[in-house]
Amino acid sequence: MPVFHVHLSTRWRIGGRPAEIYDVIADADALSRWWPAVHLEARLLERGAPDGTGLTVEARSRGWLPLTQRWRYRVTEAARPARLAVAVGGDLEGTAVWTLSQTAADGPYVDVRFELTVRPRRPLAGALWLLLRPLVVANLRWAMARGELSLLIELRRRRAVTGHERDMVPLPPGPPLAPSRRALVGPGYPEPRPGT
Repeated sequence: MPVFHVHLSTRWRIGGRPAEIYDVIADADALSRWWPAVHLEARLLERGAPDGTGLTVEARSRGWLPLTQRWRYRVTEAARPARLAVAVGGDLEGTAVWTLSQTAADGPYVDVRFELTVRPRRPLAGALWLLLRPLVVANLRWAMARGELSLLIELRRRRAVTGHERDMVPLPPGPPLAPSRRALVGPGYPEPRPGT
């Protein structure tokens, strides 16, 4: 049976500075808080070196497809604020690379690129991925779209100067079929306002 893998290339243009965006992406402790639509949980296993290499995280994630993936990633390259690369293992194996750049032509925007190349580790999952390729790719694109929105919200939250400004920041999009928006409230987020 052919080995199925997915290569996904995503590009975001985010207002800000590369360093502040890098700091959100590299913050393993906050991953499931700022990107809860995809990352159901993320547990730090190893802090790694001062530059971030060697940092190891165990995570559980899913998109809108009812498939939960358990995986582990280890930072293999951490060149703040320009590049963050990880090796992925667990239910999925492969690599993921974030590249951030800002030129004079970009103005106040940062060009954020994400390259993901993964394959399922189990043969049966590989066969399902092969049969459902369009759905798998659509699921990953959905996850990355939620990531872009969640990153914008998290930057706004981190830039807030006063408690009132922080209270005005909306919650990031939650997981599909979440039991309630209240489940998304955590440290650093206000209680949901009625109607949200």
